Amino acid sequence: MPRFRQNTESIGFSWAYRDLLTALLVAFIAMAALALVAVVQKPNPKIAIQGNLIFAMHWNPRSNSDIDLWVKSPGDEPVGFMRLSGMNCNLLRDDLGRRHDPSSENEEMTVCRGAPAGAYAVNVMAYDVYDHHFPINVSVEGFYSNAAGSKRIFRKSTQLTYQGQEVTVARFQLAKDGALKAGSFNDIPILLFRGRK
Repeated sequence: MPRFRQNTESIGFSWAYRDLLTALLVAFIAMAALALVAVVQKPNPKIAIQGNLIFAMHWNPRSNSDIDLWVKSPGDEPVGFMRLSGMNCNLLRDDLGRRHDPSSENEEMTVCRGAPAGAYAVNVMAYDVYDHHFPINVSVEGFYSNAAGSKRIFRKSTQLTYQGQEVTVARFQLAKDGALKAGSFNDIPILLFRGRK
């Protein structure tokens, strides 16, 4: 009889030990799941604003052409493929078209760190159209951005009809608070590439 009692106690302890380990394992899994849910539900951090003015140019991604974006901000020389950085603005990438970059999206972007008050000009230029397929439809957008959000200043489309053509898509003036001055938006031609000294 004593032997039977000893085995029963041993078996009972073994079951209790297994129950304890099972309970700990379940608790660990539950805590891990809760931690994962907390991470997944955490709101995305705000992306830092890279600049106050952004100008984006797009043209047909199948077009075998090198189209250039030129931007002039107040008190600075124009920024484009020959001068990637100015005092305020930077051309992020000179897209040379599908001939040099088969995965190209055919887009260029200029970002200005600040938005000083004054006159701005935005041009597009058909630098090299390798396949000589014209016209080339080009779209340009300009955005003003700050901590409160961003707003579009303009969206404009134009056509380039021959190699070397430079077209002014936007000229405008900004006030000190980044607001577009009433009546200042126009597309009066100004040469930014050919007009450089």
